[in-house]
Amino acid sequence: MFFCIISVSTIFIALSGLVLWRHSSGGVYDPAHHVTVSDWRPLNLPYGQLWLNSLVLLGSSATLELTRRSLRKKSEFHMLGVEAPRDKREVPWLGFTVLLGFLFLAGQVVVWNHFRDVGLYEGSNPNRSFFYILTAGHALHLIVGLVALLCAAAWAYTRRKFESRLVVVEITSLYWHFMGALWMYIFGLLYLVRE
Repeated sequence: MFFCIISVSTIFIALSGLVLWRHSSGGVYDPAHHVTVSDWRPLNLPYGQLWLNSLVLLGSSATLELTRRSLRKKSEFHMLGVEAPRDKREVPWLGFTVLLGFLFLAGQVVVWNHFRDVGLYEGSNPNRSFFYILTAGHALHLIVGLVALLCAAAWAYTRRKFESRLVVVEITSLYWHFMGALWMYIFGLLYLVRE
C-alpha cells in the first residue's frame, strides 16, 4: 500500500507542477500584434457543491475510521479465541462509508454536468482541461478504494476469516484516508489557479 500511495502521489505532484507552470507561464507572444496572448481562462467553480463533496468524503473517512476501530476492538476477542459479543445496536459504519463514497462520486458528476451545461466543453482552456484531468484521476483512484471496501463488506457476509476482513479494512483505510487528503490538496490547487 505504501508503494501504491507513493506512485499515486507522484502522478498528482507531477500534474500539480504542470498546472502551476502552465498557470504562471503568462501566455504566448504574438509577434504580428505585439501582444502576449494567454489561453488560460478563469474557471468559475461551483464551490458550494465542491465543499459539500469534500464534507461527504471527509465524513466517509470518519465512518471508515469508526469501522476500523470497531473491528480492532473485536479482534481482541478473536486473539483470545472467543467470539466477540454481538451487539444488535451495532452501527454498520462500513456500509455508511461505501454509501458516502458513492455519494461523493455522484456529487462530482453533478459538478461535471454543471460545467457541461454552462458550455465549458467548448473552446480551448487549459484550466478546464486540468480540472477534468485532476478530478477524473482522483475519481478513478477512489473507485479502486470503493471496490476494496465492497470486498471487505462482502467478506462479512460470506463468513470469511475475521482476520482477513480486518486486514482488508486496515489497508483500505490507509488508502481511503489518503484519497481524502489528496482530494483536499486537489481542491486547494484548483482554488489557487482558478483565475
